Amino acid sequence: ALTDRSSVYITVHPVNLYAPVFDSPSGYSLTVPEIQAVGSSLAQITARDVDGDAISYSILAGDTSHFVISPNVGLITLSSSLMYLVQSFYTLTIQAVDTGYPPKSTSVAVNVTLLRVITTPPQFNQSVYSVVAPEYTPVGSVLLRVYATSFQEVVILYSISQNVLSPSTNQPLFGINETTGDIFVSSALDYEALRSAELVVTAVGLVYPNPLSASIHVTVAITDVNDVPPVFTRAVYQATAVRLLPVGQLVLTLAAVFDPNFPLTYSIINNGGGGNLLRIDPISAAITTARQVAENDTANFTIIVGVTNGKYFANATVTVQLVNSGGFCEGLGYCTNIVPITCNILQLLVAPYLLCAPYCNTPGYFLSPMKTVCMYQYCQDPTLFPCNVTNTCNASYAPCGGKCLPGFGLCPSPTNQCFTANLIQPCDGVGQTCLVGQTLVQRANGSRYCASAPTNCNQTGYVYCENTTKCASLSDPLVCAFCPGGQTRCNWTASCILSSELCCPPGTYSCALLGKCLVNGSRCALPNTAPIATSTLIYLESVTSLNVSAALTGTGRSIGLLLGNGSLAVDSNKDEVGVAITDGWPIASDLGEWQYALCSDI
Repeated sequence: ALTDRSSVYITVHPVNLYAPVFDSPSGYSLTVPEIQAVGSSLAQITARDVDGDAISYSILAGDTSHFVISPNVGLITLSSSLMYLVQSFYTLTIQAVDTGYPPKSTSVAVNVTLLRVITTPPQFNQSVYSVVAPEYTPVGSVLLRVYATSFQEVVILYSISQNVLSPSTNQPLFGINETTGDIFVSSALDYEALRSAELVVTAVGLVYPNPLSASIHVTVAITDVNDVPPVFTRAVYQATAVRLLPVGQLVLTLAAVFDPNFPLTYSIINNGGGGNLLRIDPISAAITTARQVAENDTANFTIIVGVTNGKYFANATVTVQLVNSGGFCEGLGYCTNIVPITCNILQLLVAPYLLCAPYCNTPGYFLSPMKTVCMYQYCQDPTLFPCNVTNTCNASYAPCGGKCLPGFGLCPSPTNQCFTANLIQPCDGVGQTCLVGQTLVQRANGSRYCASAPTNCNQTGYVYCENTTKCASLSDPLVCAFCPGGQTRCNWTASCILSSELCCPPGTYSCALLGKCLVNGSRCALPNTAPIATSTLIYLESVTSLNVSAALTGTGRSIGLLLGNGSLAVDSNKDEVGVAITDGWPIASDLGEWQYALCSDI
């Protein structure tokens, strides 16, 4: 039989009992900015094998166009650019395989969330906010909500970056809910202590890479609450009314202490024994007679008056006494202690306008401003004088219908007051206005006075100059001023100039060499002409005795009398100056022109 033999090698592997185990078996979560650089490392995924086998890593499922993993060390890197608006979330399945026999593997999920890069701060939905908050608004009450927007996923937090402190507690008056933007009262509001508050609210967007913020102004107007009851200045008032005088005589004007933000309304609650004799103005609180006080009216009676501000009410008592004379008031505020004595009661009742007027022809008597009675004293204060134009009693310095009392003169607007007619100094306090009919005069030394005699210079804004016997405007800087010897007045500039100078309008200057005014910037120089054969031209920037002498040193020549006045020329306008000298050879200027001033031979 045939036989053969062969060698068989048998490799015995240890049994692979365990699969790799990741450090985070439940998975991994990564947060990556969308501007993450390509090639940068994102995370290292690590698995361990109990059997001690080597492990290799791979992406089993997911986006392999943006992410790669190192098979040996499990390092995940970015392989291409990310864009949040295209995709904001990725899930990768990473597999770890060991080298055991047989190989065993384990997988884990890696979630990648992109962070959007935002460079735009939040924007409020209004440019400014305002709200009205009544005082005593309960602490914690929401006044308004501010609202700012950003990209959908951005979290915005609100804060008050500029608050107002309570005047009484020094604590912030307002607070804000950082997530909703609700502004609420955090301390008690008091209108009398603070009437408005300016807040600055800031919204911060929690964006990558740095938070961004925007601010807005919020105005809180604190309004008054009707919390002050009106109070009469007296609990009981005393008043008198004169019998048989016309309707409308003033009996009394009431007064009450109140909050001016809540106007008062006055009324008569109970007429008492006065019947319909009295009435009250609901606004001014003036009590007047609603009819003539008859002889048979009750001599004394009491009425109850009330006042309200719409919420609170107060009352007072008025005791009224009817008298036969004294304290007559023709209208509101026009009172006298002198009862008319030239018109009897019958004349007043029948036709005071017709029957009283003739009696006012009596010396010392006049018809009252409201033409109801004839009296010899109208104003209760003897230092005041009646004005029939305004039906008021005025001080002596107050004009009546643009006129003053005899012996007084009117100082025109804006003073608009009366002064004694013999006033000689200006009445306005600044030396520019005299009484109507007077003329403002200025002395040679500059002082002023008022003359009684009218002249042709008594219009407002002008003064009569004693030194020139002319009328000058007060707006003239040289009002009435003389120009000193050798000078004349230039009206263009309202100033004094040398008699040799020309008075030139604005934009020009005086050129004495040419005898005319030249436009600013033009040259004041004689026309260029070629010198005669026996003359020599010397060019100098300015002609003075020093540089002329230096120019002529060693030449045996001398300069002529410039312009025939024996003086040397100076070029004040920095133009070229040519000087002709007698005898010798010609010299050209640096401009290549012949220039010279008028000279005479010596």
